[in-house]
Amino acid sequence: MMADKLSKMAVVVQGETQLSVKESQKFARLKKVVKGGMKTVWEVAEALETIRNERLYRAHYPTFEAFCAAELSMSGRRARQLSDASGVVRNLLGEGSGESGTIVPKWPEGGTKPSTHNMVHFC
Repeated sequence: MMADKLSKMAVVVQGETQLSVKESQKFARLKKVVKGGMKTVWEVAEALETIRNERLYRAHYPTFEAFCAAELSMSGRRARQLSDASGVVRNLLGEGSGESGTIVPKWPEGGTKPSTHNMVHFC
């Protein structure tokens, strides 16, 4: 019975395609925030990657982890995750390779390609 209710709720949610004026305004505002924040995240990731890779912390701190703890109040692990993100973004965008940034996944031999039904698409 609970599965039936959830199934009906999912159908209703998937069927809702119209936004109210208030929802449209909220979506536009939040989309602008996300797009603006993405530039900031990208800049932070690139800066951390450069600081780490070129060891620009070395005059003041013995390790990247020590720099992160003292200056950024974050663990070295978290900072490495953020700095690694800039490389991932560059790969996804195809920067430096002359590619358009289209991602074409390679599936293992005999692997099953996942369904594209109900995938999230970003604008």
